[in-house]
Amino acid sequence: MKQRSSLLWVEYAQTAVHKALSCVQGVLLCTKRSTVFAALLSDAPRRSPANFFFTVDMSENHMRETDDSRLSLRSGAIDGIGGRVMKRLYQRSELTFAIVCIVVYVVVQSAALSLDELIGVPYLASAVACAIQAGLLWCFVHKNGLSERYGLQAPRVSARQFLYYVPLVILMTRNFWNGVTISLPWAGMVCTMVGMLFVGFVEELIFRGFLFKAMARSNVNPAIIVSSLTFGLGHIVNMFNGNGAGLVENLSQIVGAIAIGFLFVMMFYRGGSLWPCIIAHAVINATSVFSAESQAFSIGGIMASVVMIGIALAYAIVLMHTLPKAEAEDSSHE
Repeated sequence: MKQRSSLLWVEYAQTAVHKALSCVQGVLLCTKRSTVFAALLSDAPRRSPANFFFTVDMSENHMRETDDSRLSLRSGAIDGIGGRVMKRLYQRSELTFAIVCIVVYVVVQSAALSLDELIGVPYLASAVACAIQAGLLWCFVHKNGLSERYGLQAPRVSARQFLYYVPLVILMTRNFWNGVTISLPWAGMVCTMVGMLFVGFVEELIFRGFLFKAMARSNVNPAIIVSSLTFGLGHIVNMFNGNGAGLVENLSQIVGAIAIGFLFVMMFYRGGSLWPCIIAHAVINATSVFSAESQAFSIGGIMASVVMIGIALAYAIVLMHTLPKAEAEDSSHE
């Protein structure tokens, strides 16, 4: 029985990896300059992981640099598993890199959620998967000298101009407004809280960092809109994942996420730091394990959602007037 269980785990992991690679391949095939990399991924299921990541043919005959003004990355950085792939993909197109990161994140976390059910401990596999992704992205950004570009630094303006973050702190207490409850066993609660902390980091980096910065090179206003909408609409998956929530609850979550997404992108764009967004996002996610979900459809719960959206939008509008205007993106980076 134990041997059969191990075989099932291996088979499940291989299937998840192949699905992730196939999904990434589809995204890459949509870009004109990624055919070589997509062809490489199409052969990935027939290779061992070590052979795929360490013997990737990245010679100049296959993938040449066509624009000397692209972001320069430190030579020799991230030479580990998948590092060269990430580096080359980023050099060729920051926007494609952002989209691939989002697709991989969604696919991996979806597979991990299914694995959670098999394990029997809520969010255990998801927490591990998200922690690994967070570590890889952290290393990629720091070792390639991209911390300033993606806001992994202190804010460039004072806390006073952010109104000392008081409205943000109020939003961070959102999950306690309808009461407190503990519905998970201690192991599931710990795994969920730890995993949600990593989710806050990863989602802010790929949505507010990679995607927004890539789009802002062309026009910052559409970039703000797209970053806010994609973050909110990303929660639409909750309508189909069997979480037990009704239509009204899911729609309110989507609208609230769009409002929070707009606030976060304004804080990052004007303030230059992603850390306030990461911390707020992580805290809101992590404290969701204490939210009294049974009161979600009460009048108080509906009013709390309206108040949250109002605070987020009002705070964002105020920051648009109190924070200094950001410098225009240098389109020559692309």
